[in-house]
Amino acid sequence: MINLKSLSGVISAEYMKTKKTWAFWLSVFGGILIPAIMFLVVRSHPEIVSNRMSNMPWYLFLKYNWQSVASFLLPLYVVLVTSLVVQIEHKANAFKKMLTLPYSRASFYVSKILVILYYVALTHIIFIFAIAIFGLLLGALIPETMFLSKPIPWVMMIKQITKSFLASLGIVAIQYLLSIRFRNFIKPIGFGFAATIAGTIMQLGWKYVDYWPWALPAKVSPNIMQGASSEIFTMHEWISIGYFILFMSIGILYFSYRNIK
Repeated sequence: MINLKSLSGVISAEYMKTKKTWAFWLSVFGGILIPAIMFLVVRSHPEIVSNRMSNMPWYLFLKYNWQSVASFLLPLYVVLVTSLVVQIEHKANAFKKMLTLPYSRASFYVSKILVILYYVALTHIIFIFAIAIFGLLLGALIPETMFLSKPIPWVMMIKQITKSFLASLGIVAIQYLLSIRFRNFIKPIGFGFAATIAGTIMQLGWKYVDYWPWALPAKVSPNIMQGASSEIFTMHEWISIGYFILFMSIGILYFSYRNIK
């Protein structure tokens, strides 16, 4: 059983173990990288936001950023950060020591995935603020882009990161279970990498792609990928949440009865 009173202490301990690791820095730089690259692209070719639909430069900038992230980079980031967080325990052979503490196995399992979700959320937040900052900088450097004369669409951007975060939940739960199951760092990453590539290919026309967890972040991008919607909770978000509940339940049962060696 999960003791809610003690869970916060376990979460704090798990966060302290990861805050100075590659998982943290991957989350920070992962949120900045694509907006920075798109800044350089628009800096060199401002016409991509100023000539077409010039009254919507923020929409186009957001669109180009999400097109670069949703199909491949976001699922791959989730795969990497999940594996990095769990690998800390495998590398230090710390699972046995951790389980000697007066907390349930379910509490440990839940606390670690909550830390992973924190990093995924952090990357989304940094990503949106990086888009806003680089967009304003483009407006200052290239006035014809009209970034400074048009309001930042915060509501749409917040809605999008919420949808994207929810669409990532299924990947997190599956990759987390795989990372717990396999001590070898390469196996869960290799599986996640292959699944991400498969999801990218499936979007070319496979009729069941809506049910492939690694394709869901791309499916919820607003007016960018097929199946997009302005509503936060659509079919794709609910599918991802369903995967999360299913694999979290399986993972808790597995970890609770697993023989830790």
